[in-house]
Amino acid sequence: PVASEAWLCGAMSAYGYGEAGVSALRRTLAHLILPAGFITLHQDGVPAAWALAVYERGMVGIYDLVISLQFRQLGLGRKLSSACLAWGAAQGASSAYLQVRVGNAAARGLYRSLGFATAYDYTHYVWD
Repeated sequence: PVASEAWLCGAMSAYGYGEAGVSALRRTLAHLILPAGFITLHQDGVPAAWALAVYERGMVGIYDLVISLQFRQLGLGRKLSSACLAWGAAQGASSAYLQVRVGNAAARGLYRSLGFATAYDYTHYVWD
């Protein structure tokens, strides 16, 4: 229910954000009041994929799903998404939502195959 240092560092490293990303995400998560699950998948004993699932009003939101570069194309995105959906169902969720960047064709294909449909497109901004 709480992000460990290993989860924060692993997820932000896989994103390529490093320590600045860890600090920013730590500040964001300090304000999280909803039930949350921080999921890490291992491949051959090595942490390989991370996601945050949040339970909200009968839905599970999937956030920060990221796979390390060396472990992509192995089906971990499907396994991790399924783990988030299962966690949400255990919390009482009957539906799910997520956000994915428009240019992330691999993720969009995965989510379509899992039954997700585009509700709207968005742009990701960062303020320093």
